[in-house]
Amino acid sequence: MQLSLPSKGNIYFISVLFFFATLINCSNSNVSEVIKRFEIPDSFRIEIAENIELQYSDSGILYAKVFADSMKRYPYADSPYLELINNVRAKFYNKSGKKVTSSLKAEYAKKRDKSQTISVYDNVALTNVKNETLLTSELHWDQKKKKIYTEKFVTIIRNGDTLHGIGLISNESFSRYRVKKLKGQINNNRKSS
Repeated sequence: MQLSLPSKGNIYFISVLFFFATLINCSNSNVSEVIKRFEIPDSFRIEIAENIELQYSDSGILYAKVFADSMKRYPYADSPYLELINNVRAKFYNKSGKKVTSSLKAEYAKKRDKSQTISVYDNVALTNVKNETLLTSELHWDQKKKKIYTEKFVTIIRNGDTLHGIGLISNESFSRYRVKKLKGQINNNRKSS
């Protein structure tokens, strides 16, 4: 006697047949419970994209372009958010939307819809039009308050000088900023005698 295994098509047909047989045997009140068992909860649903470019504008005026290797969006989470993963880059524009006022690089970003904040992490570098560069491990952008801030260690390179400190608060274009706890300054322009 020789036994043969059912084909994939037969297994699928048997599964569907079993599902409908279960529905037929259920009363109307139990049908929705059975269907719910087979549904994927909203909290598990995500949107995924590769090599992305996002454009942010207000009243038709461009104020930011954001790029990343990949994106995951969680629109059905209790507090919806978006993740940008690997090689995150951004360009921020002036009020007319035509001139870049600052640029950003990081490895990871998280945008929270409800609080309208974007946080960037790992190897963060923010450069303004005066060619001043902020280096830190974590930076937050509050879109409502139009400010950038961090409580982490920061390094600022400007005019050949290097500043170190803990914590920073700035306007969105990183043209006016304050280091909260200055830890030292190195003047790279001094000539040795």
